[in-house]
Amino acid sequence: MAIAIGSTATASTGSATFVTTPGVTTQVSGSTFWLGGAFGTGKFSSWSDAKGNTYAQIGTTQTSGAGSDGRQDQKINGTGGASHTQTINLSSATYATIFGVEITGADTTAPLDQSGGNVDSTSPYTSPSITTTVTNELLIGFSCEDSSGTIVHTFGNTFTLQREQQDGANFMTGAMGTRLVTSTLTTATSITVTGSVTDSIAFIATYKEAGSGGGPTITYPELERNVRGVCRGVLSHMRH
Repeated sequence: MAIAIGSTATASTGSATFVTTPGVTTQVSGSTFWLGGAFGTGKFSSWSDAKGNTYAQIGTTQTSGAGSDGRQDQKINGTGGASHTQTINLSSATYATIFGVEITGADTTAPLDQSGGNVDSTSPYTSPSITTTVTNELLIGFSCEDSSGTIVHTFGNTFTLQREQQDGANFMTGAMGTRLVTSTLTTATSITVTGSVTDSIAFIATYKEAGSGGGPTITYPELERNVRGVCRGVLSHMRH
């Protein structure tokens, strides 16, 4: 199965101790689930999942100059099904916006290839640059902004906008986009924002297709020794 985007979701709150994505239908097994969250500084508590998946953080939390945090997390080879929701739990009432992506056809052991995140104060807001290591990958870009009014996001670098929150009057704005690639490349998340923004946190994460590599490399001398060993074993067995 080729790597692809499965279900996606987003949810926001202006002031609460949790926010939950709408229920979607995901693969029963074999998918990797990516989550991106933006919220008041220091307020993150945990992620919870209607299917019992436990998430691990990718990289480190980034903190904007205006006092907001952003992070990305993943569950490799998770459990899915109908009415699948994800929830960010917060230590006290605050604003929060979250995005979720189901990745199908990814490696089920170690799919994450490259990742990064940083704070940027000038549009287009850009993540650290990464270089992929295998040919077939799904790239996820994510940004969150301290803003006011209506915010419009436009992805660069051939990413496609999947989900966004534009309402800066009531929520923390942000956007999530993806890009499928069939060759290695160096790139970054790049998002041009129209509207009143103080600064932004930009992330990127890239995922490898199942069977795309990453196993041990066997050199020709090693292969020759292995073949000779097999031949010696066969001859010895025939003699006996």
